[in-house]
Amino acid sequence: MKGIASRVRVLNKKQRGQLTCPYVPITRRTILELEDGEFTQPDWMIRQTINTARVIAVNSTAIAPITFTHESALIIHGIGQWEKNPPVTVRSQGRIRPIELYQIQTPRGIIEARTRQCTFMSVPASTLMSVTPRRIVVGPPTVPSVSRFDVGVHAFDDRSNGVDHCLYVDSCEETAVLMALTRPGLHAFVAVSQILRSLSRFNRFDMKESLRREKEVREQLLARLDEYEAHRQRLRNGNQARTIMTSASGLFESVGECVLAAVLLTLFPQSMRPQLRIRGDRGVYFADFAFPEFRIVIEFDGVAKMGRTEGEFIRATHKQMERQTDIENQGYKVFHVNWNDLLSPDVLRDRLLAWILTVAPQAGVPRGRALEYAAIFLR
Repeated sequence: MKGIASRVRVLNKKQRGQLTCPYVPITRRTILELEDGEFTQPDWMIRQTINTARVIAVNSTAIAPITFTHESALIIHGIGQWEKNPPVTVRSQGRIRPIELYQIQTPRGIIEARTRQCTFMSVPASTLMSVTPRRIVVGPPTVPSVSRFDVGVHAFDDRSNGVDHCLYVDSCEETAVLMALTRPGLHAFVAVSQILRSLSRFNRFDMKESLRREKEVREQLLARLDEYEAHRQRLRNGNQARTIMTSASGLFESVGECVLAAVLLTLFPQSMRPQLRIRGDRGVYFADFAFPEFRIVIEFDGVAKMGRTEGEFIRATHKQMERQTDIENQGYKVFHVNWNDLLSPDVLRDRLLAWILTVAPQAGVPRGRALEYAAIFLR
């Protein structure tokens, strides 16, 4: 099976007309050759393929040197994000014109058209990390992360097909700071949390060491934010970025859990505990989120947990019921959240608050810090 980079081709109109393989156009000059059954995959996998192909297409046709930033950097690093149809975002020393990324029709629906965007935000010099791109040679079978505190180059493919696709990209650390400064609060919170999880190599069974590594990474990110503030005296969204970076956590295992965490922070942030260890009669459980003082557990039923086939779903549902019964026997009330609930965070917040006040009236109404989070994550 070919990698995505080796299937993104730069063609003129005549060459495109001579193709015999199935393909979809990515830009005016590039196409993605399709493999058998590629568009029968789940929607998120199809979108992941198209998002990656768009990045490679822009890189393949770039005339001036470009560095991929923001959402495009997340795609290259394999970091989850809340934006399902992101633009391709680059930084360049010279001005470049927007490039239309074509709308794509798939059996699962339409992937809307986007553009290549150029960011002109200057990147300050750093005592913490190099901001000069350098080329890193990557080989099969896996692609390692770029060196910490470096802007590096990732390859999407091994070179077994004679393809050597490399590109310049911001480091995960730089991306976390830029996302926190320039993107909507919820999107930034998800990105920073997923970056913290990746860089901290989180392991729920070694929580102490994971949290120690997370603390080190967070301190480095905040120090980098300080450098941005020193570089620009009136840094827009500096305080919001600091709030996002201090509240984000690698404890959240998926994009869905990150979004749910953001919603819960708008309710009772001082009481919320992710990955709470609960000892039941049948074993030990890690609750996705809990409010221990209210004896409340909030569980996220994501695809990874509930399975992708009918058989997997039935088995997961049975196991979930046993787990919930055991947790409830320990005196907790359990509320389940699914992916569709996350698509309307403000509605989910209202539902959760109404339910919490029903089962734990002593919780009271959200105030103080919770309202600050609501202004960031729900606007």
